[in-house]
Amino acid sequence: MDKIKYNELLKEELKQLVEILFTKNKEYSSDNPLINFELGSQLLFQESSIELSYDTLLTYMSKHVSKVYTYQSRALPSIKENLRDIAAYCIIGCIMAESKKEEINAKERRSEESGGGEDESPLGEDQSRRITAATEGGQEAESREPVYQSLFSSDNSDDPA
Repeated sequence: MDKIKYNELLKEELKQLVEILFTKNKEYSSDNPLINFELGSQLLFQESSIELSYDTLLTYMSKHVSKVYTYQSRALPSIKENLRDIAAYCIIGCIMAESKKEEINAKERRSEESGGGEDESPLGEDQSRRITAATEGGQEAESREPVYQSLFSSDNSDDPA
């Protein structure tokens, strides 16, 4: 493939990716373009935050990644839609990362304005608590497992048998 053909295909793929992003956004969101991920995090984790919305995005994207892995290389043309969906999720993930960055910056500005010299983690209290619990093996980390994981647990302590 020469550079001219590559650039033509690149432009076409980017055009299709933009169309996918705008179509899906219109289809799945309201005034809040990330509502689908927030609601998904409520279902999976019983709460919502930008971090849990990102975890939900990864869950949604994994379906497409799994499909790509199951195809053999000779079937490459048939997985183009999945590859485009993965690219769209990656872009949404970048938007979530920027949103989190803005949230952190706003929190730091408020702290500076209030003269709060606290040595608070830029991750925020909830995320810091989750990381601490996970690294220390605390109960908090276990309570953050997606709901679907508990469905497949071999420990059926609620089982009357």
